[in-house]
Amino acid sequence: MPTPALTMPKPKEHGAWGMLYIPLVTAVGISGTWNVRLFLMALTVTLIFLSQRPYSQLLTNKRLPQDGRLWRRNLIWLAVYWTASGILISLLYFPCGLKALPQFAWIGVPIAAAFTWFLKRKRVRTVAGELVGICGLTLTAPLAHYASVGQVQPVGFWLWGLCILYFASSVFYVKAVVANCLQARSRSMVEPIDRQLCGSYHLGLLALMSGLAALGQVPVILLLAFLPVIARGLLGMRERNAKLNFARIGWTEVAYSLFFALLTALAIRGVDRTLPL
Repeated sequence: MPTPALTMPKPKEHGAWGMLYIPLVTAVGISGTWNVRLFLMALTVTLIFLSQRPYSQLLTNKRLPQDGRLWRRNLIWLAVYWTASGILISLLYFPCGLKALPQFAWIGVPIAAAFTWFLKRKRVRTVAGELVGICGLTLTAPLAHYASVGQVQPVGFWLWGLCILYFASSVFYVKAVVANCLQARSRSMVEPIDRQLCGSYHLGLLALMSGLAALGQVPVILLLAFLPVIARGLLGMRERNAKLNFARIGWTEVAYSLFFALLTALAIRGVDRTLPL
């Protein structure tokens, strides 16, 4: 039986795994290349993601000063994750030749600082806090594309932007569904603000992607990649269930994400020279 210090602290946000790997898989689909650099990059971002749990515990858990074992456990695992990540980053920079890797710090450090700010104030679950988290998780898109092709290309950052728009949809949708559930239980007639935000976001997303497709700035297939979550956001937010089925919501999100990854990879791989970069 493992001792408490050796028990790996695991992230509780299961949906975050999709936000981490769907952009990575989509980037691989666009480049059509799998190599050692990409494997090391995938391992690096996984370790950095895993470090989020002990990092947040050390920052916010008030029990830690009174519980020496819990404090040591989180500190040990944070050191393991960060040390292993540092070694892998060194391998990517020196033997693998990804010399532009430090430039991503100009993006990653501000995101990490903002995330830390939300953590310290226990506001990670707000819309703003979750959007900051999405920006960090989906950064795997340009990183994976860079590792795959060996060059920093605008298409990787274009994919990053698309992934942020896509996964932000789930934030507004889930908050609207929860608000609807609470309203149904209380039988309140007041319109939840989260439902209004959900509708506004998805209408804006539909207008944006439709406009870009109509102007020929993006292929129509890219609009199709967003349509399932747009429809889900506009129609599903009207549900008034007093009981939530998070398993159904989770598996539905997995299906939507795979659909998005497939169509986005096909769209960008086929016509990346026509994108507004």
